[in-house]
Amino acid sequence: MVIHERTACDPPDVECFVSIYRHGDAWARWGLARCGATVLAWCSVTGHDIGHFGSMAEALEALFPATPAPLQARASAQVIRAFC
Repeated sequence: MVIHERTACDPPDVECFVSIYRHGDAWARWGLARCGATVLAWCSVTGHDIGHFGSMAEALEALFPATPAPLQARASAQVIRAFC
C-alpha cells in the first residue's frame, strides 16, 4: 500500500490517494481517494470505478471481504518512507 500525499508539483486535479499492490506486482491493483463526503474505490488495472463508500473501512471491506486468515498466514507490514 502506498499513500500519495498531494504535493505542489502535482497537477491541480490530483489529490491525495492510496494505491494498493498485490504482492510482487509492479503496478497498483486498486486505488482509493476521498471524493467529497465519500471514498471512491477503483480498479487501477481496468480504470473502472468499484463505487463510492461512506468510509475508508467500508471501501476496504468491499475490496477485501473479511475472511479470517490462519494465524501463521497473516501478512506483516513494514512502513517505508518513499518520498521526502
